[in-house]
Amino acid sequence: MNAHTYASPDDMVTMFGEPQMRALTDIDQVAAGQVVTERLQRALETATGEVDGYMVGRYALPLATVPSTVRTHVICLARYHLMGAHPDDKAMADRKAAISFFEKVAIGTLPLFAPSQVVAPSGGGDGAQMQSGSSVFARDGGW
Repeated sequence: MNAHTYASPDDMVTMFGEPQMRALTDIDQVAAGQVVTERLQRALETATGEVDGYMVGRYALPLATVPSTVRTHVICLARYHLMGAHPDDKAMADRKAAISFFEKVAIGTLPLFAPSQVVAPSGGGDGAQMQSGSSVFARDGGW
């Protein structure tokens, strides 16, 4: 069973090109000579999980409508993950920009949608409410 993702392997190939995606995914001893889609899919799932961690308290997940900025950052994070221990300068800069973006989303200073488009996280709205009673030691007839 595949986890949800906010981008597809084809999106990654479109954004970074087939030669680079083949170089990052066709890494077995016996090369396939093509992009290994399963590796792209796993990287996208990892990146989507990372992104969901920032959005979980603000939006119903998975997002029903994926803003292009989310898709782009997920693709960049997936590329960073594919590079493993040796990301290039662009991948590190893209990751830093993505994390900064999602940190702002997480604290609410950067909304993904216009307020009328936001779908509240599920979990019910029948939470307990606290109400202050009168003071036991009040001067107006209390003790």
